[in-house]
Amino acid sequence: FLAGVVDAASTSRVVCGGGTNSKNCLLTPKAAPKEERYGARCCSSSPFFLSEFKSKNGCTVHGGTITNVSGPGLDATSVAGLYCPWSLTYAEAEAHCTNLGARLCTEAEIDQKCAKATGCKLNDV
Repeated sequence: FLAGVVDAASTSRVVCGGGTNSKNCLLTPKAAPKEERYGARCCSSSPFFLSEFKSKNGCTVHGGTITNVSGPGLDATSVAGLYCPWSLTYAEAEAHCTNLGARLCTEAEIDQKCAKATGCKLNDV
């Protein structure tokens, strides 16, 4: 899962979609080349398509995952017309979130679980 934290020009931060404390997470937070493919979660101070506001854990943003706009790295779900960002490069993830009127969630927002359980089964990857 890509977080909106860039360690350097060629790498981005990768964390579990449910946060680094997610009990089933198989991924250790790391810096990864921006060309590698991961899932993506989006955040915004305003509501966006199928986003949720989770007021617990100190969240101050709306979080979401699913989109109704197809694009690179987005795969169709079992619901017609909906797509999940399961395998995106950093640039594709940024474009996905921008298309939703949002941005990539920060690592802190992911750890606060601001976008947890917003679809596409990205909590533990």
